[in-house]
Amino acid sequence: MRILVGIDLRLDGHDWLVGRAAWVSSRIGAPVDLLYVAAEQSEVSAAKVSLEQLLETLPPAARGEALVEVGAPVETLVARTHSPNLLLVGPREPGAIERMFLGSMASRVIRSAAGTVLVPRGEEPAEERPRVLVGVDLRRGEAGDILAMVRPWAERFDAVVDAVFVEPQRLPWIPDATVRARARAEWDAAREPDRVALRALLQAQLDERHRGAPVLASGQPEEALVELSEDYELLFIGNRQRQGLAGLILGSVAEHVVRHAVCDVFTLPTQQVGGSAGGPAA
Repeated sequence: MRILVGIDLRLDGHDWLVGRAAWVSSRIGAPVDLLYVAAEQSEVSAAKVSLEQLLETLPPAARGEALVEVGAPVETLVARTHSPNLLLVGPREPGAIERMFLGSMASRVIRSAAGTVLVPRGEEPAEERPRVLVGVDLRRGEAGDILAMVRPWAERFDAVVDAVFVEPQRLPWIPDATVRARARAEWDAAREPDRVALRALLQAQLDERHRGAPVLASGQPEEALVELSEDYELLFIGNRQRQGLAGLILGSVAEHVVRHAVCDVFTLPTQQVGGSAGGPAA
């Protein structure tokens, strides 16, 4: 496995992104390759020199290759996710017009990615034993698959993993405090089977050292995950698209989260769940 970092040499601020890749490399023991997608062949030589200079800022053990390809950036990065790499893409937002019609580079990549994509969002690298939150949909059959995909990452990062299920229905506001407390107790009791199911999934997929707690939230999944991201260093979510009109208008939950989360976001290729695809190689 290798860490592939998409670098746009037309912009500034590469040191931060390369630094985050170095931290990931130190945790999972994989070399860092830097990739720039050029518009024309005439850019290749100068771009390769610039990437090699950036590689020199990495610790020797983390230095991989300087790669330059000519083509379309999104399609080129997506094609790279078909190999067992971790793709790291910066969270930069495009201009208003580009964002309206196309979305950010990160959003466009994760729509079609066949592998795991990391979008750094936190200001600092995660702690020694990062707290990880995994979004799990108990109403779909792949809940266990998602945790299985996270397991090798948890082991490499030596992380403690919590699993969250977001119920779209919310308890309505009740003005009377006594009635509100009673309704809250009944609501919590009704959701206890979800907590039990999450706990069972955690026990089945993660060993005791890496197993955290079940978390229940309510509301729109993307909004709940963004709010919860304030309490974690790493957030793992699937890249499955919404279906039909909702997908056209709202996009995927992952696209919203990678734009607004407080912590670093890993998107998993849940479009093709099955086994442990998307995890780091041993």
